[in-house]
Amino acid sequence: MQVIGSAEEARALAKGLKVRTQTIADSAKDISTKLSALGGSYRDSGFAELEEIVNSVIKSILSHKIDIINVSNALDHYAEVLERRN
Repeated sequence: MQVIGSAEEARALAKGLKVRTQTIADSAKDISTKLSALGGSYRDSGFAELEEIVNSVIKSILSHKIDIINVSNALDHYAEVLERRN
């Protein structure tokens, strides 16, 4: 088995994946909320397109949440394997 990286790097990557994914999801939800508030006074085709894009990003993140958790868990497991090798 070829070892690439360290246990610390694997754990940092796992944590970073979770944190950044949550940050993106929270930001997209915040944008969606602000768009909805703005929508009452300003609606055109560009607004609708932007709203659709933001909603698509939210749906995509949510649909891959289990995959992201699985990758993060696999990285944590890889970190454990690396620690046992040392």
